[in-house]
Amino acid sequence: MSNNNMLDTDIKQIVEDSTGSKFVVSGTLKLKGDASYRSYYRIFDESGRSYILMKWNPELTKKSEEAFRNQPIDEFPFINICNYLSGISIPVPSIYFQNIDRGLIILEDLGDTTLEIEFKKKIDYTLYEKAINLLAKLKNNSRKNPDNKCIAFLRKFDYDLYFWEFEHFIEYGIEARNNIKIPERDKNTIKNYFSDISRRLDASSNIFTHRDYQSRNIMIYNNELYLIDFQDALMGTIVYDLVALLRDSYISFDDKIVNDFIKLYFNNLIKYGFNLEYDSFVGQFFMQTIQRKLKDGGRFIFIDRVKKNPSFLPYVSTSFSYAREALKKFKDFKGLYNILSKYVPEFNN
Repeated sequence: MSNNNMLDTDIKQIVEDSTGSKFVVSGTLKLKGDASYRSYYRIFDESGRSYILMKWNPELTKKSEEAFRNQPIDEFPFINICNYLSGISIPVPSIYFQNIDRGLIILEDLGDTTLEIEFKKKIDYTLYEKAINLLAKLKNNSRKNPDNKCIAFLRKFDYDLYFWEFEHFIEYGIEARNNIKIPERDKNTIKNYFSDISRRLDASSNIFTHRDYQSRNIMIYNNELYLIDFQDALMGTIVYDLVALLRDSYISFDDKIVNDFIKLYFNNLIKYGFNLEYDSFVGQFFMQTIQRKLKDGGRFIFIDRVKKNPSFLPYVSTSFSYAREALKKFKDFKGLYNILSKYVPEFNN
């Protein structure tokens, strides 16, 4: 991309004012955003070098849209967690400039190639092997280097948060989607099951978790993998990020590939000295899949109905199908499966 792009004079002014003209902007390119409150631009300096501008409303600096339900945050999470990850040898973009009061960070430009894009172009499973190896390294390095100055170690995927996400699914994945109110008897039964799952997951949510370790948040730059979108990191289960990666809404694998990748991750963790039992590990993977994918499907509908962004709707059925297949693996969740089959069409496939 050359620096001969149409110049957004407002962005140019904001950057130059915020940086004291340390960055003189000669070109700008608006990048496709995600479902967050942040906006992204590729900006060019006078030499033609490119950077990524992250821009947001400064009033939202200490809020998380989703993860922590307006829990106060004392330091801007992206910067705090980026510095921590860099310090434990996990590849993340460099931060060149920050002005939190103006809602502006200038980052290293890692290009446009995500794991999703590269995998779909090549169907190269070694890319996912690298992503799994990096994930195991993240778990090991963070376990060996806990830091209470890092926000992620001070917040947890606990019972309340798991259960809140399940309720989010009920509200949007069932009631809003179908324009109904679930009868109280069914709703209470569903919540009892969800409460049980939330308790089980909460009991082992004790390791650094990226929280959205999926193919669109892993960049490939100079043949290396880099992590982005880590600002909601917290303490979660050891399988949460693996579920996000292998039960990605954007790339689907058959069961054999999923099982092979689970074994690869498990074996990496064992080599790092984690004390794990394989059958329990696999069971937790599928239990976490139930929670994560029901939440994802409901969240995508929320983004459409509340944020007026329908771009994630094509992935609703994929998410619910993953949850359906995971639920089938648990005999003690048969009652939950039967009730959800009444309200989620994908459970009847």
